[in-house]
Amino acid sequence: MSIKELCADIDAGIDFSSLTHQYFFKGRELMSVTKAFGKVGATDFSKVPFKVIEPARERGDTVHDMASMFGNGILDEDTVTEEYEGYLAAIQKFYKERVKKIIAIEQKIYNLHFCYAGTFDILYLNKARKLCLDDWKTPQKDHKVSKWQTAAYAFAWENLTRKKVSERASVLLRPGGTYLREEHKNPLKRDFDDFVTILRCAILLTNNKLGSN
Repeated sequence: MSIKELCADIDAGIDFSSLTHQYFFKGRELMSVTKAFGKVGATDFSKVPFKVIEPARERGDTVHDMASMFGNGILDEDTVTEEYEGYLAAIQKFYKERVKKIIAIEQKIYNLHFCYAGTFDILYLNKARKLCLDDWKTPQKDHKVSKWQTAAYAFAWENLTRKKVSERASVLLRPGGTYLREEHKNPLKRDFDDFVTILRCAILLTNNKLGSN
């Protein structure tokens, strides 16, 4: 089975509701990776004023979409406004310098044993032909949960495909046309064990209707 067929097979196995950000496998709900962090308060931005957090969220979503569309070859660069031209330059620079071959973009992934699912940003072969799983970010500093997030995705990918991820990283795309790739260098098992601790707490809180929504 080719990688393309493999990814399509994974997609077919899971249902995702974009409205509620819920993942289901044959009717069984799986905990979203990003929701798990929110549930335990690891990504709590409730104290950040709305006028600050909302523009940042919108900007992050737009840049994320641009990076994905560029990788898929469907971004109309003429539609990119002046505000985002620097981010586009950063995206182009990243693909030119890092990516030898794209394996998957915006790929849904899941693990039934630990009952979670999510969607990673990009999986690719780098110039040294190492398999890399990276996550797009727009803040100037990487968030501490990022290493656990990529560990969750990499673990699920490896268990579904038996193909080992060599590198995990956050890619901070900057408005000045540059990017910073911060590699998550802890062994996958260490970061994944930490993620499982968070995940189990999130599931416990959810089942008992406690914690953040």
